[in-house]
Order: sequence, then structure tokens, then C-alpha cells
Amino acid sequence: MFNPLNTQAVLQSVLLAAVDTFTDPSTALAEIIRRKANGDLELSDEVVTVVNRFENISIDGGTYIKIEWIDGEWQPYAADCGPQSESLSFFQPSASASASVSVGGP
Repeated sequence: MFNPLNTQAVLQSVLLAAVDTFTDPSTALAEIIRRKANGDLELSDEVVTVVNRFENISIDGGTYIKIEWIDGEWQPYAADCGPQSESLSFFQPSASASASVSVGGP
């Protein structure tokens, strides 16, 4: 069932870390994922703008992400990591960066 407040998507391009959480977030377009009648997932024709307010997290283009509607913006709350990367939680610091989610400023 589709929840209009959170959904799945694939980024069309890199979503860089914000320069400033409050005044200078970054943005990228993402294609929304929908469930087909047979239960499989597919990319839809719907494209949304994702706003990244995290100052230490960038996400590569082509990455599967989960986004939620917060204060009038689609914001990421989870993202897949590349095959050569370590798992990285948005909520726990990590000493290493990954291919899909990187730690550090822009």
C-alpha cells in the first residue's frame, strides 16, 4: 500500500551533503518506485526532488533510497550502500566512507 508520507525511490544523480542544514541543503531528482500487481517493484514515471539536509552524508546517483515527506520536502532517511562498501547507519558514526554513502562535507 502506498503511503504518501514515505516511499522508495532511486536517485537520478548524486545527492551531495548539505553545505548548511538550515540554509543551504542539496537537492537531486529521484524516480519513485511502485509495486506492480504481481508484487514486484518497478520505477514509475513520477520524479520528485529530494532535499538533503545532512551535512556529512552524500548519496551516489543510481542508489536505492527511502524518503519521507517532512516540512514540505522529500528527505532521505535510508539509503543502500554499494557492493564495495561497509554498511553505514545515518544514526551512528563510522570511521570509513562507502561507495554510495559517504561521510564528510561536500
